[in-house]
Amino acid sequence: MHAATILGMSAGAWTAVATAALAAVTAVAVGVAIWVSNGQLAEARQLRREQAEPHVVVYAEDSGAPFANIDLVVRNLGKTSAFDVVVKIEPPPESAARPPQAPLALPPSFRTLVPNQQWRTFWDSSRVRARAKSQGQEYATDHIVTVSFKDSAARTYTWEGTVSWDAVAIGDVGQSNTLHELVEALERIESTLSSFKSNNIFGGGLTVTVHDGDAKGGSPWGWGRRAQAAAEDADDDGEAGQDGSDQG
Repeated sequence: MHAATILGMSAGAWTAVATAALAAVTAVAVGVAIWVSNGQLAEARQLRREQAEPHVVVYAEDSGAPFANIDLVVRNLGKTSAFDVVVKIEPPPESAARPPQAPLALPPSFRTLVPNQQWRTFWDSSRVRARAKSQGQEYATDHIVTVSFKDSAARTYTWEGTVSWDAVAIGDVGQSNTLHELVEALERIESTLSSFKSNNIFGGGLTVTVHDGDAKGGSPWGWGRRAQAAAEDADDDGEAGQDGSDQG
């Protein structure tokens, strides 16, 4: 069989078949490349959109106050403003420092939270809550939080999380006192000052006097300096008198 008619096809026919096959493979490769490229572009657009979305969260944080106070914070961590923010917490967090176990008063909604803007309120004191629990009062420790909000295009978002008191409560930190304890401390100070008065042999109270050491009637150190100066003057006068008598 002649090479030009292999399998009943001429050389020209085989050339056409090869060309068509190459074109098909090329078309498939181009299609795959376009599909991958479109997917990457879509992912890039989605990533950019997500990076530009508002992101509102709720968490508990130590307020930095000296009595181990904990604040509840609502904050927009996103790069764009959040609108119509609604926060729901179950069970509602309670405060031992606002008896009788008053739940926190949250706004029904936040009209706008710009990027990094936060709203916070005092939640409770670790020491006060520990004291209340020792007296038999019970408080929920884990709270399920649901936050709904919108972006500038009115797209709706939802964030869900858990706020745990035990995760942020510091416990017995530092020294804090109730008003009753402060009154008792003042009474002890008053008693101490009264003892100074009763033990004073002159019958008066405790007296503190401030003197100018260089002025007349100054402190004993001032008297010492003046006495030393007077002695030096007397020595000078004596030496002057001795010189006069020698000359006589």
